[in-house]
Amino acid sequence: MRAVDANVTGAEVTAVQVDYLLLADAAQVQNGKLYLLGGGWDRLQFQEYPQSLQIAVILGVMVPWSETNRRHTFRLVGRTADADQELFKAEGEFEVGRPPGTPQAMPQIFQVALQIPLNVPRPGSYEVVGDIDDGKATKRRPFFAVSVTG
Repeated sequence: MRAVDANVTGAEVTAVQVDYLLLADAAQVQNGKLYLLGGGWDRLQFQEYPQSLQIAVILGVMVPWSETNRRHTFRLVGRTADADQELFKAEGEFEVGRPPGTPQAMPQIFQVALQIPLNVPRPGSYEVVGDIDDGKATKRRPFFAVSVTG
């Protein structure tokens, strides 16, 4: 085992992986830090449907040393749990470099926070799927829409 593995990462990251996929009311990434409001929810409650609201979807990706300085793609899709209806789709590219002084083999993190309009057609089960490089790494975040009486 190399010293950098034990001291920096605890375990060597060998492939690009989705570290986290979060839902929030609002979020932004600045200077490598994630700022979020109302984060980590999995349930929406409304008296009437359909409903429209603005949400934030946050994607955190661990990029191993061997995959830095290369272009990668990400895709975020919101859909019904049975995948019969797409609610939103966002795609992009990213490239993570190796900052000066970075120890060899140290992975880098890529974070993106997107503000997305969400239209919820009816109560039920939904999910957001985050995928990197056309499915090489994927994570699902389920959420639920429920009816409440006033």
